[in-house]
Amino acid sequence: MRLFPALAERNIRVYAVGQIASVIGAWVVDIVLNLLTWELSKSPALLGLVNFLLFAPLIVFPPLLSRRVHPRNVHRVMCIVLTAGATTAVALTGLAFANLLTLPLVLGFAATRGLFNGIEMPARHMFISTLVSNPTCIGGAIAVNSLVYQVARMLGPAAGATLFGTGGPVWGFAAGAAGFLVMLAFVARLRVDSQRLQESVDMEPLGMRRAVAYVRQHRFGSVFLPVSIAVGAFAGTYQTLVPVLADRVYGNAQLWTGAFLTAAGAGALSGAVLLSSHYMLPLIRRISVPTPWIVAASLFCAGQTRHALLAVMFFFMIGLFITVASTGTNAVLQNSVPNDLRGAVTGLYLSTYVGTLPLSQLLGGALAQHMAVETAFSAMAAGLLMGSLVIYVPRWIKLGRIEIDADRI
Repeated sequence: MRLFPALAERNIRVYAVGQIASVIGAWVVDIVLNLLTWELSKSPALLGLVNFLLFAPLIVFPPLLSRRVHPRNVHRVMCIVLTAGATTAVALTGLAFANLLTLPLVLGFAATRGLFNGIEMPARHMFISTLVSNPTCIGGAIAVNSLVYQVARMLGPAAGATLFGTGGPVWGFAAGAAGFLVMLAFVARLRVDSQRLQESVDMEPLGMRRAVAYVRQHRFGSVFLPVSIAVGAFAGTYQTLVPVLADRVYGNAQLWTGAFLTAAGAGALSGAVLLSSHYMLPLIRRISVPTPWIVAASLFCAGQTRHALLAVMFFFMIGLFITVASTGTNAVLQNSVPNDLRGAVTGLYLSTYVGTLPLSQLLGGALAQHMAVETAFSAMAAGLLMGSLVIYVPRWIKLGRIEIDADRI
């Protein structure tokens, strides 16, 4: 399989199918929680709080779990968190059917979803590396994982908004429960070489300090992990800002939230397709440096345009280049990291890039609460632009030139 070499592995193919169902379900649940919060409160700040609760555990759990989740127990961890996710979605379905969901309950369930998500995400990243028999395919497997995630991310928001608009939150939460259960069934079918797992377990996982030292001396990671953090911190706010923009500017929160987030998901899918192919390394070399500026320009334009189709295009660009910044950086690091550092480097990546998302949701909600949503988009774009310059300019000064080749900066 020239385009997706990691799909030559049976385990990756089985995992990918289950992952699509699971992530569609997760996105549907999260979008329904967002739309329900907006319907109950019309408050950007509370919308930001819901998304903060959904992402906040990602600040804490990755570094903690990097030493506790290992190849021998990660299968069990995955089964536990998928069961817990399905149980939560079933409880939400029942409460919504009985018309008992209030804003405090929505916030409580968002915190619960965030807790399971904080455990599941680092476990998934560790799990994918245990499924590959050929070590040279690990980077490609991570990119395929991102690819199927982005397929689901493209479909999930539209499905969530449609289900919410036609049947209320009940249908959305029920669909989420079904997605978790499908993934649980597929995870149970996966086969892993027990000898290879034992060899991996026999290597003592190293701590976060060693992971930081490794990334600092890594030519690519030392530049582009900070870039991905800046992208997450400023561009990640769009998930909170989109329902506000859809309602206040375009007059239909359900329709345009689904459309804009689907466009971002389609862009992310396009980026993941490229990163999953044999073109990954040449692509990353050519576009990693300008990526944060393209994201900043797209954020600014998405907030300022009054034409819905143009906004769709700009959200597509945002999703595409956020994926290049985040997944591309992780794939390059995972291609070269020693096995005994893999869990710690995964934890570092998740706690830095993904860990910025909770704070960015609060920031986006606070800005949209006190200023026009268009101004909030512009402020996020300006912050990302400045952050990129802080990272690049000292290196350009040291080189004596402006360099856009990722291998030379």
